[in-house]
Amino acid sequence: MSVGLGVALIGVLASAPIEVHTATRDVRSCRALDHGYAAATDGGLVFLDDAGQAGAPLTALDGLPETRSYVVEPVAGQPGQLWVGTEGGLAKVERSDAGGRVIEAFASSAPVRAVIEHGGRTFVGTWGAGVLELRGGRLRAIPGPDLSKADRVTDLAVHDGQVVVATAGAGAWIIDASPQPIEGVEGVVWSLAVHQGALYAGTFAGVRKLDGAASITVSTHDARAIASVGGELLIGSSGQGLAQLGSEVGSQQRLGPPVSHVQGFDRDRCVASSEGLWIRTGQRWIAALDHGLPSGDVTDLLRVGDQLYAATFDKGVWVNRGGQWAPIEDPEHVIDPQINALAPAGSGRVWVATARGLHRVGNGQVETWTAKRGLPNSTVLSLAVSSAGELLVGTHAGVAIIDAKGDVRELGSRARRWATWAIAEAPDGELWLGTTQGLIRWKLDGTWDHLSMLSGHLSDNWVTALLWEGDALHVGTYAAGVDTLTRKGSGFQAKSLGGGRVNPGGLSLINGELNAATMKGARVRRGGRWVAGELGVFEDVTRVTADVGGVWIASRRGLVLVMSPT
Repeated sequence: MSVGLGVALIGVLASAPIEVHTATRDVRSCRALDHGYAAATDGGLVFLDDAGQAGAPLTALDGLPETRSYVVEPVAGQPGQLWVGTEGGLAKVERSDAGGRVIEAFASSAPVRAVIEHGGRTFVGTWGAGVLELRGGRLRAIPGPDLSKADRVTDLAVHDGQVVVATAGAGAWIIDASPQPIEGVEGVVWSLAVHQGALYAGTFAGVRKLDGAASITVSTHDARAIASVGGELLIGSSGQGLAQLGSEVGSQQRLGPPVSHVQGFDRDRCVASSEGLWIRTGQRWIAALDHGLPSGDVTDLLRVGDQLYAATFDKGVWVNRGGQWAPIEDPEHVIDPQINALAPAGSGRVWVATARGLHRVGNGQVETWTAKRGLPNSTVLSLAVSSAGELLVGTHAGVAIIDAKGDVRELGSRARRWATWAIAEAPDGELWLGTTQGLIRWKLDGTWDHLSMLSGHLSDNWVTALLWEGDALHVGTYAAGVDTLTRKGSGFQAKSLGGGRVNPGGLSLINGELNAATMKGARVRRGGRWVAGELGVFEDVTRVTADVGGVWIASRRGLVLVMSPT
């Protein structure tokens, strides 16, 4: 079934200019074109000119079934058109003067990892749904062997007039009326190639030349991509870069750009890696796509002066300076890559909460706090800055307070080891803690109240976000949306607003409206009900943050700045 942009989204994009930042540094596949290059990246499809200058990525905003892209292949007999395999299906894309446009898109229940055309048919390899065929405008399943993991397709090739399927766990098999595995290889096969008439398979343990019982291992590379180029077999590996198989079994010659982890390549023209794209001009290799985000899984955003900091779930903190992304200063590599929260630390510095400690970064220094330096636990989940300028630190097992000198003190003698996902200071100075067991009201006298589902104040006990609006406290929860608490006498009354699963720190006020970053997109509270946010351009939104020039939307697939009208 063809898929496209929703009507509401088209209206948004037509009414407001946007700036898209996705994980284009993580390149999965590349293709050299007659003029320029195309790269399938974690952040969408990118077209580059002959000099390696990149245009804006094509993403789900432009009609791709999903932003994360795995493979790009030419469409047979259609110059300028490409197949693009994404997390959510297959797309046919045409390059244009403006960069590129999606001609058609076809939804799939599993990520598309390989595409090949043979005998007038188009075959699509997926991770989890086996091989599909594009027929009659739909992707239709093709029977595979009855083997565990035979549906985890990694590559497709044509050998002796038959389509060969590589899998991550069931070796390789041939598409046939009665599909059977190929003898000579088993387990994880990353890649396939036909070289001098023989079929080769790239595996964890090396490259295998397949010939039934006479199959042999010809190299020990962890071969993620292999291809026959100019009479030579080239091997792209994880750890050993790009190499050429030697004339003797087991021998090889290193060649290509200075990159270790190759994820794909096209002849000797381009090399895809997790650290960017390399293109060849004449005898030189040139780095490209090395200034984008390395991960689209953004967990927090923070503006400090003219710099925007983006925290990611798996690749650390990145700083945007002049439109280019660079890693936060960390000369000793002490900052864990899983970042949970950011907060301003004053004097141009930044607090960074990670799965293995808290750091204050800036002025050429990285200071670290863990359980050994007074935190209740080294896994830091949430941060907030108090009206007194102290840092409130929520950890997996309690809350700590850090003063301007960096000294740590406990919340109070009566505090318990709550896993604290959110902290907010009330107008009267009381602290409110969002935990996995409900809401804690920490009073000024060091006593506390517990508000929960049992007390009738919450719709779900896992609190992920807190936000004060005047005297009202908005409480975001993991499973039941937002509850709003207002004072009633000496206690509080609750109103359930719903709204979906709220991500950690996912509540904000923009132009007087309550915004919720949820696992199903951005939501705005308007007219007494939740509506899909005009800014909800990606699913699984983690932040909606007002900034100079517009509003940032962070998600598990990247960042979008929706610019304010001028």
